[in-house]
Amino acid sequence: MTPRKSAVLLVVTLCCVWLGSAWAAPVVSGENVKLKVLDNGLRVVVKEENTWPIVAMGMFVRAGSLHETDQQVGVAHLVEHLLFEAKGPEGDENVAEYIESIGGRMRAFTLRDFTHVDITVASKFIEPALASLIKTVFEAQFDEEAILHEQTVIAREIADMEEGLAGAMDFKLWDLAFEGHPYGRPVGGTAKEVRGITVETARGFYDNFYVPNNISLVVVGRVDTDWLFDRVAKLTAGYEAGTVKWTEPAREQTQNEVRKHIATRESPMTAIAYAWHAPGMPDETDICATDLIYTLLGKKKVGRLDMLLVEENKYAVDVRIDYLTQKHPGLFVITAIVQGKNEIPVRKAILEQVQRLVDEQVPEEELARAKLLLRTEYAFSNETYAGQIGSLGFYDAITSYRFAIDYIDIVSAITPAQVQAAARKLFVPDSYSLVILRREQDAPAVEEVRLPCPAAKS
Repeated sequence: MTPRKSAVLLVVTLCCVWLGSAWAAPVVSGENVKLKVLDNGLRVVVKEENTWPIVAMGMFVRAGSLHETDQQVGVAHLVEHLLFEAKGPEGDENVAEYIESIGGRMRAFTLRDFTHVDITVASKFIEPALASLIKTVFEAQFDEEAILHEQTVIAREIADMEEGLAGAMDFKLWDLAFEGHPYGRPVGGTAKEVRGITVETARGFYDNFYVPNNISLVVVGRVDTDWLFDRVAKLTAGYEAGTVKWTEPAREQTQNEVRKHIATRESPMTAIAYAWHAPGMPDETDICATDLIYTLLGKKKVGRLDMLLVEENKYAVDVRIDYLTQKHPGLFVITAIVQGKNEIPVRKAILEQVQRLVDEQVPEEELARAKLLLRTEYAFSNETYAGQIGSLGFYDAITSYRFAIDYIDIVSAITPAQVQAAARKLFVPDSYSLVILRREQDAPAVEEVRLPCPAAKS
């Protein structure tokens, strides 16, 4: 039996094992989830779980690159770095060092829609960890020396991303696809923009967005919910609600043409990336249908593109699909790494496969397998308490934590007709952005790849 057939058989076997009971229990149960909105507007979401003596907690601040003005580009990420200047309970080490000293873990990241800081510790340390997390978010320190240091660190991070293939292509794709919306800017800005941020700019952004009524605190693990609500209320009593000054940007105008960026790089492998505008909140059904399209096309070993381009014809060494649910419509991205001679066949195959989803309904059996694979992936991502706060907090930052609970039920109800309808909205002919990086000698004789006129919609 070939390795490819073994991998496919393993996936099919796993599907069969799960088939009888896959939908019997929710991945993220809502039965033990409670929400309390405090007097200052802080949303506190608690999910009691007693399997392990651990607790994970995260603060989700609605302050990402989406919320920056043209004069503030990069400030959301810079503020995230400055949060770690907060001191731990003993005052002689920063909060991250303190959390590590008690065997825990602390991390933070900035996305387009929000900034996230989380801590995971043994449940016996919940009180000092909770106090540390709240202090980290609400008592950030801003001084010239700290900002200069973090600007240097971030500039190095940006340089590393720009030099890497994935980062360079990602930056250019979003820039091509968005002409007037903040999503088109790189999260974190450019090195020049970051170095131009002043203490006053950083402090002003922080003061505007880091207020209780613009934040969700999510806690999962061995914790008493009533105790937690009471303790958080006391720890945050001194932080007042604020008036967040921000105007939500208009959504990006519909793209009705192909936008291309072709550049050279010294590598025998050609990198190709297509991007289509994809649904954001509140289009929950379209989001779930698009997640199924992501699975149908891109799942390793069994996805249509991976099977065709990597497993069967060996046209590509790798095919990757990216789609992240966001507050506003984002991008559905297909990336392929190929030998130069295979560029045109790969580009043609990608367009043919997306057009196939537009023209034909997915067979029930194939859709059922995709649902099962998506559910399994979602279950694995929520296996840990940190994973669960990630899901609950992610959705609470852009809509409501309820979507994390309802997600699989919505997925399970999607029909082949709904997948096709979502594909027709997503893959509008000649409405994509395309980035290609290749050697000059690998440039094909014909640059354009066009498909026959799409089938008439029924």
